[in-house]
Formats: sequence, C-alpha cells, structure tokens
Amino acid sequence: MFRPALVALLLSLSLAACRKAPEPPAPPAAPAAPAAPEAAANAAPADAKPDAALKINGADLGTAVGADGRIVTALESFSPSDTIIVAITVTNAGATPVNGTVTARWLDPEGIAFNEESRQQDYAGAQTVNFRVANPKGFKSGNYKLEVALNGSTVQTREFSIH
Repeated sequence: MFRPALVALLLSLSLAACRKAPEPPAPPAAPAAPAAPEAAANAAPADAKPDAALKINGADLGTAVGADGRIVTALESFSPSDTIIVAITVTNAGATPVNGTVTARWLDPEGIAFNEESRQQDYAGAQTVNFRVANPKGFKSGNYKLEVALNGSTVQTREFSIH
C-alpha cells in the first residue's frame, strides 16, 4: 500500500526537479546619457518647419550689380527710364540646403502691383537673388514700394521714388 503513495511522491519530486526555477526580473535600464550641449544646441525642434532656417537679410535697390550679384551703389531715387534692380540677400543658417521661394512685388504710387516675380531654389549659406523691373515708356513720377516675400510671407518692404 505504501508503494503507490511512494511512487506518486517520487514522481512528483522528479517533475518538480525538472521544472525550471523562475527567472529573476531584468535589471532596470540604465538612464540615457544626456545629449552633448553642442548637439542639443544645433538640433532643430521636432516641430520646426524645414524653411525655418531661411531668412531675408537685406534688399538693396540700384541700377547695377557687381560680379557677386550685389548692388554696386544702393539708391532710393531713380529716373523714369532706369531699370531698377533689387538684390535680395537670403541666408540659410542650417547645415543643409533648404528650398525656398523669394518673391519681389513692385507697387506703383497708387499701391497697385505692376510686377511680381518669384524664384524657387535651394539655399545654402548666404546667397543673393536679383529681380529687375523697367518700363519702356518710362515710369511716372511718384513714391513706389517693393515688397519682399519669403515662402509667401512678406518679410521686408522698401520704399523708393522716381523723379
């Protein structure tokens, strides 16, 4: 009679010995190393626009440009027969080129747009974009305005006169 109980006991003990002991819980993960200050300063925020690094630094008016595309002599007053040039300086503060659209919108003395041109391109570092406007019949005298836009938003306005 003791034999079936003994067999059952031995069988239970051998099954228990075959079963693996539960594994201890994994140690907690090490905390992430803080980002290097320089890397954190240069990283763009996750919600930053790709064109956020672009900026219009200046828009000079004149009648001649140099080899670098910049105005030779900045002017605010022109004659009716002049071809007026605007040299717009665009700066990309980021490390990679950024595509953007620069627009020059010319307004007559009544505030009516008589010419608008845009240039879309990749900008890296500082670059100059030129636009020209002329009137074969001659501009009428008065105070004019130039609006400079970056990606559809006016960022600078220049006033000039024709006498």
